[in-house]
Amino acid sequence: MSKNLDLKITGNPFIDAGIFALKGMLDKSINNITIEDIENEAKFISKLYLNDAWNTNMYSIFPNSSLVNNAIKGNRSEKYFNDLKSEIENIQDIQDEGSCMGCGRRNSVNVFGKSTIPLTGSGSLKNYFSFANEGADYCSLCVILTQFSPLLMYACGGKFILLHSDSELVMSLWAKKTIQNVDNQIALKNYTGCCNDGITRPVNAIFEIIIKVISSSDLWGDENPSLNFYYFTNYNREPYLEIYTLPMEVFNFLVDIPLEDKHNWNFILKKGYQRVKWDKKETFNKD
Repeated sequence: MSKNLDLKITGNPFIDAGIFALKGMLDKSINNITIEDIENEAKFISKLYLNDAWNTNMYSIFPNSSLVNNAIKGNRSEKYFNDLKSEIENIQDIQDEGSCMGCGRRNSVNVFGKSTIPLTGSGSLKNYFSFANEGADYCSLCVILTQFSPLLMYACGGKFILLHSDSELVMSLWAKKTIQNVDNQIALKNYTGCCNDGITRPVNAIFEIIIKVISSSDLWGDENPSLNFYYFTNYNREPYLEIYTLPMEVFNFLVDIPLEDKHNWNFILKKGYQRVKWDKKETFNKD
């Protein structure tokens, strides 16, 4: 098998988030990510996700997985990594077409439920799956990529926001922000889980994410991105999904605001936020 995986954007928010998480961690182009890279980073997340705050997040992202299943005896981090390694060993070469629901470029080798692929059904609820299967058809690579998606998630109000865009620039900048957050947690030995600014309303949090992305670059040029924000929880008892869309016209308006007017725009934007404890926030100047 070729070491180069020839990764391509799929349009699936969880898979694409995993791709850009790897890109951010490895600081290399998507096309150059290898199986060896994925195995090395799989070892990393197998340890990261077992830290208390991250592990709490996992109950609402990958419920019943080996990360959170207390019935598993022994080292859960090791068990999770072995699960990932098993999928890595099953990664196939790309084809002209395939049965995977994620990429369509490889064949599925198994069926998977919500413990592995967020917001699918559980094995006993076959009406959630095609042909009354006991899971969704995904190839091993897409399953692995999905496991990296929490690194790009933003915690908000007991749920999570996952940004997805057709712009590689937007996705790369957001991944850089969230991976830096992870690096800071490691450096400070203060593990706080998915990116979290203490915002509890999703609309407020979405504007926070947009501000972080826009302020990360002034090289927007002819970029005309559309952005979708998936506000969700995959928690067993009450799964939930709401999708917010930001048209490219709105994004471009925000980009075009002159730098010297950013303070005034932030003041206007702040007026629209609700129930935010500003004394605990550093996003807006207080003068």
